[in-house]
Amino acid sequence: MALDVLSAKAQQGEVKHLYRHDLESFMWVFAWVFLRYKQRVLLPCGSRPFDEWATLDAIACGEKKLFFLENAFDYQPPEFRTSELDIDWELLVEYFEALDTAAYNRRTRVRRIRLVHPRSMEGAGERTNDEESVSDMDDLLHKFTGTMAWVKFSNRSPSQ
Repeated sequence: MALDVLSAKAQQGEVKHLYRHDLESFMWVFAWVFLRYKQRVLLPCGSRPFDEWATLDAIACGEKKLFFLENAFDYQPPEFRTSELDIDWELLVEYFEALDTAAYNRRTRVRRIRLVHPRSMEGAGERTNDEESVSDMDDLLHKFTGTMAWVKFSNRSPSQ
């Protein structure tokens, strides 16, 4: 699940579900699956970094995900630390950096709106954190497909 959906407000039904949440959810699933396998073999229980996330409540899971974002390279599989950076790992980290940057930009925009219109965010002339346009969705998707890691990944042959 997306971080916005793993908050106390979201659990109380106060966060509108948006398309960006679906894209972010896909990235979390990608990371979870990626870190469960080594050379196409499922790692044993206890050595898969995100297994506990599946048993946590929403807010605790959100806290773990935030910690991951701040410390992504600590989760990097050991075989990637001793060799040239793996394309898939690079792709994963760049995706989460793009998500983090987009979230920061939304928070900053909302803070600015609140400073200009402290009594009400209505009529501020800018979108709030609960809205998105088609161009917002396209922009976020482009942040992923425009990375060097994506270009390398999409140019790989299927056997790699």
